[in-house]
Amino acid sequence: RKPWIRATEAGDPGHSVEMGDRVVLQLEPGESLDSIIFGMNLVLSRTAAPDLYILQAAGCDEAISAAEVLSSSPGVVACHPVMRRPWRRHGEIAPAPNDTYFGDQWHLDHRDPNRNREGFDLNVRPAWAVTRGEGVIIGVGDDGVQTGHPDLSARVAQGLNYNFFRELPGGAPASDNANHGTAVSGLIAAEDDNDTGVSGVAPRAQFASWVLFGISAFGFDSFASDEQMMDMFQYASNRVAVQNHSWGNAGVIQRAIDPLSSVGVGNAVTHGRDGRGVVIVR
Repeated sequence: RKPWIRATEAGDPGHSVEMGDRVVLQLEPGESLDSIIFGMNLVLSRTAAPDLYILQAAGCDEAISAAEVLSSSPGVVACHPVMRRPWRRHGEIAPAPNDTYFGDQWHLDHRDPNRNREGFDLNVRPAWAVTRGEGVIIGVGDDGVQTGHPDLSARVAQGLNYNFFRELPGGAPASDNANHGTAVSGLIAAEDDNDTGVSGVAPRAQFASWVLFGISAFGFDSFASDEQMMDMFQYASNRVAVQNHSWGNAGVIQRAIDPLSSVGVGNAVTHGRDGRGVVIVR
């Protein structure tokens, strides 16, 4: 007598289950168990709840056959053999990437070989065992990005780069000394395992460069207008899942958000991603 039989789930051949020699039977309220299983070689083993029973069969094959018959019987809500499903250990650690300077990125991973903490870090490698940001697009509002950088070029979301200051497509740095957006984009999404540079915290995500700075008509460094900022906050909000804004103002006073920017933020977090909202990091 086999205590368990292994089977695969319909439509998912890569996912297996084990079926035992006991049957789970759920009936509609008021149905009689005796009449439902009359003539079947099943014995009541436990009553798990009102109208929910566990029945003992002669073996796994008998349990499977009985469950197949009962599952299509009138008065039956659900019926199947007891099952054991596969599991995997959580808390897995992704291997360290081969990026040249990953060993210096203590902010991502600052652990000894036994995973004991040696200092402050984000402890990203357990997260990387689950996801590295695949399928997520991040809008980087900054002074532009060197999108051809060897650690960034594969991570650029095509068709979403935009210079809001100049109101033109493209996400290149606003000037020769505009290097902040490139650094921020590297912290976010620098490609991992490419034997180059560093790894971003979400190295399989994609990003879009949104330029917010430029030179004003009066010749000094200037920020996008409140109208342009409104357009930026709500831009491509059904494709961009996260926005990052690592910038400050020229003065030391923390100003309240202006009405137009507030509308843009509100539209993004309320209507973005088909109503799920855009995550805005500031």
